[in-house]
Parts: sequence; C-alpha cells; structure tokens
Amino acid sequence: MGGGGSAGPYLGSPPPPLAAAAAAAAAAAAPKASTTSGDSSKKQGAYGKVKSHSESVVSQLLHVDEVFCALRVKFAHPFPEADMGQKGSEDVRFCNDILGKVSRSFAAVIRQLPRGLCLETVVFYLVLRALDTVEDDMEAFVDDPSVKVRHLRSFYQVALEDTSWTMKGVGKGDEAWLLEEFDRVVRVFKGLAPGMQSVISDITRRMGGGMADFVDKDLGEGTDGVKEYDLYCHYVAGLVGEGLTRMFAESGLEKADLATTREELSNSMGLFLQKTNIIRDYLEDFVDGRAFWPQEVWKLYAPSSSGPSLGAFAQPENQKEGLACLDHLVTNALTHVPDCLEYMSRLKTTEIFRFCAIPQVMAIATLEKVYHNPDVFTGVVKIRKGLACKLILEASSMEELYACFDLFAGKIGKRAQAQQQGRGEGGMAGETVRLCEEIRGLCAGGREGGKGRRRGGCAGKQGTYLAVVLTIVLVPLLPWFVSGGKEGGFFGRLSDGPAGLSGTDYVRMAMLVLVSLVMTFGLSNMVVKVWPPQGAQGGKVGRTVGGGVSGGKKLM
Repeated sequence: MGGGGSAGPYLGSPPPPLAAAAAAAAAAAAPKASTTSGDSSKKQGAYGKVKSHSESVVSQLLHVDEVFCALRVKFAHPFPEADMGQKGSEDVRFCNDILGKVSRSFAAVIRQLPRGLCLETVVFYLVLRALDTVEDDMEAFVDDPSVKVRHLRSFYQVALEDTSWTMKGVGKGDEAWLLEEFDRVVRVFKGLAPGMQSVISDITRRMGGGMADFVDKDLGEGTDGVKEYDLYCHYVAGLVGEGLTRMFAESGLEKADLATTREELSNSMGLFLQKTNIIRDYLEDFVDGRAFWPQEVWKLYAPSSSGPSLGAFAQPENQKEGLACLDHLVTNALTHVPDCLEYMSRLKTTEIFRFCAIPQVMAIATLEKVYHNPDVFTGVVKIRKGLACKLILEASSMEELYACFDLFAGKIGKRAQAQQQGRGEGGMAGETVRLCEEIRGLCAGGREGGKGRRRGGCAGKQGTYLAVVLTIVLVPLLPWFVSGGKEGGFFGRLSDGPAGLSGTDYVRMAMLVLVSLVMTFGLSNMVVKVWPPQGAQGGKVGRTVGGGVSGGKKLM
C-alpha cells in the first residue's frame, strides 16, 4: 500500500539518480544463488522487479521438521473449509475463486472460519483489496492524482452501493480482474446481514479517506515522522483489525465487549503486521517512489556527505548506518507485541484464533529474519517456506503462540545482546534487549497462568523430528551389521522379492520396527537435552515476568 506523491513512480520511466543507484547497488550486491524474481507483469509497482532473498533448497532440506510440515500443508489440507452459504450463487463462487488468486498465503485460513463469519470475511477482504489496488496503482492516475483521491473517498458510497459498478484499467493481473468483476462482489455484499454491511462500509469509508490523505504527500523519502508513520499504518492496517474485531463480535462467536474495550489492542494487531511489511519491503518501496520509513528515524543514521537520503542505505559503504536504522525500526515494531498477545488471549473461538494468530507468528518470524540483516538493503528478505508452513500448523492455541513469540524474541534478543556488547551499554540495542526480555517474560507468565498440559509449539518438536531422521538413517544399517553384508544376507534376500524372505526375516523386520520406535524416543530426548532449541536458553533474557511493556509506548 502506498501513496503517489510528487516523487512519482520510479519504474516505467527514468528513475531519479539516487533511486537508480540504489537499485543498481542492490542488484550488484545481491547473491545470485539465493535470489529469485517474481513475474512483474502480474503485480503493481516494484513487486517482482526487486530481488527476493530466499534460502537455498539445501538449507530448507536441513530443516526436516519444516519439510514434513510443508508436505502436510500441501497434501493433507489441515484446515477444513467452512460452508459459506449461498452455494448455488455464481457470485459467491467467483468471490471464493478470486480470493485464492489475490490472497495467496491466507485464503485457506479465511475459508476455515465458521459459517456466519467466513463469507463475510471473504467479502471484507476483497473490498479492501480492491480499494488497495486503486491506491497502489502508480500509473493509472499519474496525469491527475485528484481522480484517485475522488475514487478513494467515494469508494464506500459508489462501489459498495451500485451493483453494476466496475473499474477497468487499474491494477494488474488478478487485482485488475477483481476490479473488472467487482459488481459480483457487491451483489454478495448486499446479501450479508445489515450489521456486517455496516462494519464493512464504515471501515472502507475511513480507510479510503485515510489513503486519500496520503496521496498528495511526497513519500519518495518516507513519512515525515513516527506519528505520521503510525497514522498511515493505522489507516491501512489498524482499521482492518478494528473491522475484523467488530465482525467477530457481530457474528456472536466472540464476546461483544471484544470490540468495545481496549480498542487500541486491535489497532496494535494491524500496526505490528504493517510495520513488519514496511521494514521488509525497504528497497521495493523506495524504488517504487513510495517509501514509509519515517524520516525522523532514518535521518538519525543516514550519512549526510551528499545530503541525507533514504536510498543511501542501499549503498554498500553505508551498510553499518543502514543496519543501525533497521534495528531501530524493528525495535519500534516490537513495542506492539504486548498488545497483540493481550488481544489474542481474549479470543475464544479456535478458528478465529487461528485466523488471527497465523499472521502474527509470521510477522515475529519475519522480524527475527530481518533484524540486523544487510540483505534488507539489496532485496526482499523472506522466511523459509517450510518455516511458514510450520508456523501455520503451530498457531492454534495460546500455548503455541507464546512458544513462538518466546522463541523468536529470544533470537532477536540474543543478537541484540551481541550488538550491545560490541557498542557498550545503552543505545538502541539495549532497548531491543529490554523489550525482548519483557516479551519473553509475558510469554512465560502466560504459560504459567494457563491451564492444562503445555504443547510443544515452535520449539518443542525440533528434537523429535531430528530423531526421526536419525532413525530413518540408522535403522536400515542394523540388518547390514546383523548379516555382515555378506552374500545371501538380509539385503540379498530382500532384493529377490517377498518370496526370498523367510519367517525369520519377517520376525527380524518386526523387531527393526520396534527398535525404530525405541531409538526415536531415545534420540528425541537426547537431542533436546544436548541441542536445545535456539532462543530457549537460560540467562537474563526472558527470565523475569514483571513489568510488562505498554503497547501504547512508541520509540522514536
């Protein structure tokens, strides 16, 4: 999401010198073996035109537990899809189909929501995605930005009221198709309960107005200050959190006071996600001429030899300053975590909890990945796909959520401690360590206050999966030692087919299965003791529970 100020689009026309230099430096610095590019013809702005940093296939395969999770997500379809209702409606089928095309990552999580909320959330998502497509298009309204402003401000009145309204020539790929067929979404919207329609229309009105306020701003060098940074994130993400919360309460699946008490919690849920995306997408947004890193922060670190510029961080010689600014913004994003944990603890419906938890654990994992990572300045850093699948499967309870936040906050805190020791006490690294300690303290306190047996979550299954792999490798070697590998041994008879095996061989195979199970449990316990999950070590980080962080506190 972004505005189109006087900086103008940097793609499709000669870019300003610094933006071109930043892109060139990024392309030159990016390691080719670990980068991929998307299909830029199907996405708006700089999407797909800036390299993506992904881990190698070998690196992914070494995380065997994640491979198992990826296979389960791919083939087992772990989340049953709810009945959306109106099964015979062609318009509902269109909404379901286009959701899978424009959502990519979370379509399955939306579809698993209970009836009475599933279709409503699909429509809410598609309406806001259409609005976002209008705002994101940096080319369709370049001659007269006031036309974009009018569309954004009137979208809730025109697009949501006229069942024949469509828009052509805006967006690319599936997003353009959504706008060209938007009348079908509107007809489904009109069939929703009046309370749901009211929430969707209200959030669309406020979000469109907020987006319009930023269209005329020159965002080529980011937002002015942290206050404006927070305001933009509120318009494009915090309002989504508010709208969903009101819909949860309207559906009757969550308590009514979820939407009326401590409204800042739902705003923090959105800000945490949006700030994570903005931090990760530094280069992509800057090249597109619509950056959001606040000048109030990055000017503290940017070299001023040729005039401070956000794009200077993409130059290799400015890496140290860029990493310091990056760490500052990650720390700012972490201030929202206590509110997020508090909000999640109030949810009672499993499907709603999962729907909210998955983006949150993806965000904390992404922040851990980008923290003090120079790849942010040469492309878009992404977590492993296997890790994403693992997080999707392990985000169904507060115990698992606490475990994930504890794990990744522990990793960030450990790296921040290393930075703190290198620079002396205090500074932003010290603030990062303090926040990570308090986040882990909240997680520890939440687990202690919970009832029932603790589930392993992100950290607890690592040893088991590794033990399974070791067992698979070691157990087949046992017959080799039993038979000595000589001709006519077990392997030789097995190669002759079932007819070549004796009764003794079958007994031996059964014994091997039993040995496999024993070795799996034994190795699992041994590995967990010898190789504890990262971020779960003892020490100062996360061992105190008192003094939780106020979600309202913001860093510069």
